Amino acid sequence: MYASISTRELDEKRKSYDIIDVRDREAFLERHIEGAENIPIEELEEHLDHLSKEKNYAVICYSGKRSMLASEFLDGQGFQVTNVRGGMNEW
Repeated sequence: MYASISTRELDEKRKSYDIIDVRDREAFLERHIEGAENIPIEELEEHLDHLSKEKNYAVICYSGKRSMLASEFLDGQGFQVTNVRGGMNEW
């Protein structure tokens, strides 16, 4: 089961995570967390080979719904993931 953290917790522990932003490219380019990687949720499955099961990922979207779905999917694939509650809306 994947974990969840608030945006404040992510900010405090940012160095502990590789951040995956699952919003569409346009939204990502408008505003994103420095260092985050953009993998739109609909492209996530085809990018699994670019991810490492040795890393801790924080998954973020705009409000937390898509990141929750992405976290469930990645967790099921054996990745270490943490969902960011509130997403970029609260960042």
